[in-house]
Amino acid sequence: YRVTYVGKESTEPVGPLEDAKATAARAERKKLEAFHGKVNAEAVKTAWPYLSSSDRNLRYAARVAIENQPVETWQAEALAETRPPAVIQLMVALGRTGKPEVQAAVLAALNKLPLEKMSEENVLDALRAYELAFIRLGGKQPSAADVISRLSPLYPSQSELVNRELCQVLVYLEAPGVVHRTMEL
Repeated sequence: YRVTYVGKESTEPVGPLEDAKATAARAERKKLEAFHGKVNAEAVKTAWPYLSSSDRNLRYAARVAIENQPVETWQAEALAETRPPAVIQLMVALGRTGKPEVQAAVLAALNKLPLEKMSEENVLDALRAYELAFIRLGGKQPSAADVISRLSPLYPSQSELVNRELCQVLVYLEAPGVVHRTMEL
């Protein structure tokens, strides 16, 4: 079939619709991705500001750029970080690249987060960081009691997704009453 148009409006092809903000974000992400898989002295300094970006892709690219650097070069600074989104990304990075000796410090940093005031996305990311800290940094330790006391009051949550993650963490930690509360849900 052949489709034809008769009318006064232009039939010129429409060019690509470029969003300047998206183009800038893509360029920033590519700049960060240039550090992936390589050790570069500039990577940590360049990526650090992006750890608390509102753009999830930029946060991810920044975290991976930092993870690819020797952990000794950024671990102390990561544990001293105070911006909640950056703390979450850095604790994920430590969970993925750190040694078991750092687990207590990672959990302490996560326990300081204002989870009650954070967005659902950030809470889910924080719970993933908790999970990584236990899975990859030595399992349940005595510091798990602090995590139970921090997370247990949040369960159940208004969010089904947050409830799923909280349930997994609290069941793993054998939190008192978690089974009863889960059955009620």
